Amino acid sequence: MPDGEETMPAAGVKGARVKPVATSPTQFSCSTTTTSTSTTTSTAPSRRVCHLGAVFLLAVAMSCLLLGLQLNAMLMPGDAWAQENAQQHQQRKVHRSPFALSTLSYPMVTREMMKVATKEVMDFSSGLSNPERAERIAKRKQLKAELEERQASILEWQSKLDLAPNQRAQLAEDKMQLERDKAIMLNDQKVEAVLSHYNEDLAWIDVARKRHHPHVRYTVYSKAQPQTRPRNTFHLKNVGRESHTYLLHIVRNYEKLAEWTVFSQAAKPGFGFTFKDSSSGHMCSGVTWEHFVSYYSDRDWFAAYTYATRFPEISNSERLDKIFRNDSATGDACPVHGRQGWGKWWFADNHPLKRSTIAQKAGKAMIHPVDFYNAFVSKKRNFSSFVLAYAQGGRFAVSRSRIHMRPRSFYVDLLNVLSKSISPIEGYYMEAMWFDVFHPDRLQAEHGPVCALPHCDERKGRTCAVPHGDMFTDAKVRW
Repeated sequence: MPDGEETMPAAGVKGARVKPVATSPTQFSCSTTTTSTSTTTSTAPSRRVCHLGAVFLLAVAMSCLLLGLQLNAMLMPGDAWAQENAQQHQQRKVHRSPFALSTLSYPMVTREMMKVATKEVMDFSSGLSNPERAERIAKRKQLKAELEERQASILEWQSKLDLAPNQRAQLAEDKMQLERDKAIMLNDQKVEAVLSHYNEDLAWIDVARKRHHPHVRYTVYSKAQPQTRPRNTFHLKNVGRESHTYLLHIVRNYEKLAEWTVFSQAAKPGFGFTFKDSSSGHMCSGVTWEHFVSYYSDRDWFAAYTYATRFPEISNSERLDKIFRNDSATGDACPVHGRQGWGKWWFADNHPLKRSTIAQKAGKAMIHPVDFYNAFVSKKRNFSSFVLAYAQGGRFAVSRSRIHMRPRSFYVDLLNVLSKSISPIEGYYMEAMWFDVFHPDRLQAEHGPVCALPHCDERKGRTCAVPHGDMFTDAKVRW
């Protein structure tokens, strides 16, 4: 019988009360009765008749109840109930735990439904009937054992007093790595912010961690000199710009990545960009740090596209609400006004992406961005010209599943290229190509840029672009 349904007390149960019924002179009662002429005590035959009547009425009531349950089952069979359940669930997009029978208003739950639900709960909690869950539990136990073994090794090394300075530094980093792995793998901390640091002020991280985003795990890799390197950071050799940092984190933690990883330079996130200013926030109007560190299971990538480049000629366009502040902006990935939200295509002979052309003219060997794209990103698919939209400054967020769309060896190859010098030209290439790195199924060179960009007649070549100063003057007029 469903919960909450009232039942009548059984006859003869101690404490059950029967409301006295007024009787006529010729009517029998199950208690003392009164006639119009005198007061008498009910006889034994009259009590037996009353008891038989009560039993008869109870039997009739139970028959009606059973008939109602049978009619309900006939009107709503199990398959129909399941189908309606699925339809309501899909329409309202309710994500439920298998421990909860329902979050919607369903028809009466029958005994068979209870049995099925109970079995699902037992399967979920034990994992014995679900091979994938059993495998996950076994892998989790193995991981926990490995982490405990690493912790024991760290404690053993820590007990030694004659460690060299470099050994103590390595021990400190091992402890940080262990703490990070525990948080991600055992405590299910789903969001990790990976920051590439050189000389930026990191005070904003403590504020963000304690006041605004306590759910985020901050992992900082510093390439500063040892005497100026902040505490609780991983020390890296100063090579490869921020791209080297991102790739190293992926290669080192490929099998233990967070569900959602934010990659960013270590400067405090904020509006605008100033050339050669390490404190520039690199964000456009309306975009906040919240857009990056917010985890949703139904998205696998986020970036605010603020820059676009045409290859091989290297002409560029910038998002207007990154140049000029717009307080009404809502932080969309692409400008809400489409092509009108970008400045004119412009060129500058000293642009970093043109270094390869300058070097080749001087007889020096330097890979061209188109050749780099074909060799390391599109993997030997020979594109001759394309347009890439990207986030200036290299800040983006990506899911573990999308990172895993490329094998670990793919990132190792890129890391080897970025490890050769302090500021390799490939670091600038990577800034423009991160979307395509993580989207082999949607290469911009093949499918076009992710945002609607200003038109440019390719037959005119460079004539569709103007000098950078002219672009800026035009943008001020339009804004």
